[in-house]
Amino acid sequence: LISVSGPLSGGTLLTISADPTASPARVVAGIANNAEVTIGDSSSSNCTDPKIVNGGTGLTCTIPSFTSAGTYSIKVKNPTTYQEVTAGSYETFAPSIATPSAISYSPLNPSTNPTVSERVLTLNGTFNTLGQPYTVKVGAASCPISGTPTSTSITCNLPVQTTAGTYSITVTDKYNQTATLDGWVTYVGPPTVSSVSPTPLITGSSYTLTISGTFNPLAASNPVTVGANTCSVIYNDTSTIQCIIPSGPAAGNYNVKVKDKYNQTGVLVNGITYEAPTTTTTTTAAPPGP
Repeated sequence: LISVSGPLSGGTLLTISADPTASPARVVAGIANNAEVTIGDSSSSNCTDPKIVNGGTGLTCTIPSFTSAGTYSIKVKNPTTYQEVTAGSYETFAPSIATPSAISYSPLNPSTNPTVSERVLTLNGTFNTLGQPYTVKVGAASCPISGTPTSTSITCNLPVQTTAGTYSITVTDKYNQTATLDGWVTYVGPPTVSSVSPTPLITGSSYTLTISGTFNPLAASNPVTVGANTCSVIYNDTSTIQCIIPSGPAAGNYNVKVKDKYNQTGVLVNGITYEAPTTTTTTTAAPPGP
């Protein structure tokens, strides 16, 4: 008996050899080239184009496709004599991805992410080793495989994307069989800073700034700067940041920069203007003469 494996899509050649100890060694006594080979119990699972080879000691046929993975019996039947033998078993497979517990988030360039473990994507599922080598894509971008895949896990390094959004994951085996998981990797773009108030400001005074824009979770250290000065965050959400800047710098225009947890930055050029305080000069008139 033989035990073989192949893709769910079929299309590969199955070879059945006779027991060499039999006398005479034949696949099925008196079988002809129109032998029926079935894999499973359905007539739709007939192995196509059967041929006797090697002087009657071998039989080849093309394996059909299957609708579900599993292990099926291989049977050879002579349609004339109805003589039938079980030749072995055939295991079909195709990759499948298990639904992860949470969506993965990444900056457009994953290498900027200070959390190294978030630069990779780990997929759990069913990945028969006979389907290797596997390839993984996130959207249309290749996700290079890291390490050696196992039958239940594949890890790859997240690729760079040019556009923020949610992307599908596709795993493909060497037989071009695919498994797809929709919407489980989200790429976030850099923060955008649209406006800052109040402005202009007076040098030497402390202010609470309100910054509007589009924001991701902020960096842990110094997420907001005005020029070279740190603005201490007291509130933030996805569209608003409030921060306190101590006594301001010298008069002039300053960039306002916001940095997110992925080390991505957004800048409003010349977003703040500082002006010197107004000075008032008092002139005392001389008393009138005699």
